[in-house]
Amino acid sequence: ADALLLKGRNLGEIKRKTLEIISYAPGMEEFFESLDRKRYRTGILSQGVGFIAQEICRRFGLDFYLADELEVKCGQFTGKVTEGMKNRDKVEGLKTVCSRYYPIKPKNICHVGDHANDNGVFEIVEVPVFMDNGNRDPELEKARTAAKGNVIDNLKNLYKYIKPKNE
Repeated sequence: ADALLLKGRNLGEIKRKTLEIISYAPGMEEFFESLDRKRYRTGILSQGVGFIAQEICRRFGLDFYLADELEVKCGQFTGKVTEGMKNRDKVEGLKTVCSRYYPIKPKNICHVGDHANDNGVFEIVEVPVFMDNGNRDPELEKARTAAKGNVIDNLKNLYKYIKPKNE
């Protein structure tokens, strides 16, 4: 996230406006309602803003997020990133999650990504899945390829790659 773009802006106002317009991937609600929470841990690796990832985790019951936390003083963004991804790539972020929060190896992970910045993670996880949102940016062709042909356009279709709780 470019924290400098928010420098001097009011936290409450930005948060309210952002959360009003947030949109979710097709099938997201249905997928997380039917997921076996005892079998799977879920989370977000984002190079975006932490309060958005935090809201998604809260709404859908995800276990963790790693995203940029922006410094706020007196209710105003300072333009500084205090923790989180801090411009790290997602591979480094995934390794942080695996070592800090869960004793899990990347080979035991299914990663769903929708951007070229997911390519490195696609290469190290057992089940890479590209979420096709209809964007035909040429950079995303590399992501589709890195996901080894595992492409979905609705999160409900993720069950092709993992098992729902009733199986």
